[in-house]
Amino acid sequence: MDCKLCALPTDAAAWCITSCPGCELPLLLWNEHASEPSRTQRREMRDALRDYGNTHYGRGNFLIDRFPVEYPDHFHWHCRPNLNPQLVEERALAHGRQPAQDGS
Repeated sequence: MDCKLCALPTDAAAWCITSCPGCELPLLLWNEHASEPSRTQRREMRDALRDYGNTHYGRGNFLIDRFPVEYPDHFHWHCRPNLNPQLVEERALAHGRQPAQDGS
């Protein structure tokens, strides 16, 4: 089997955050093919991906996609930016800024 996720460089840890070879979004990758982390490991991974999302997209302006379909035989999650225009506008107003007219 030719798994694109298994081909990604990883360190000695059980999981890592890297770039998805398909969409180039941040990807939390469990390093063992066709196995799943324990509940405790998933909690640790979720917390690390939340920290990553808060740092790179802004607090709460992302979602963790725990059900990606691109690589069904390899446990992984995506960290996707939340591009909901209403959320972007609400966050801008909450910080005392006018939202951009183009929705960005």
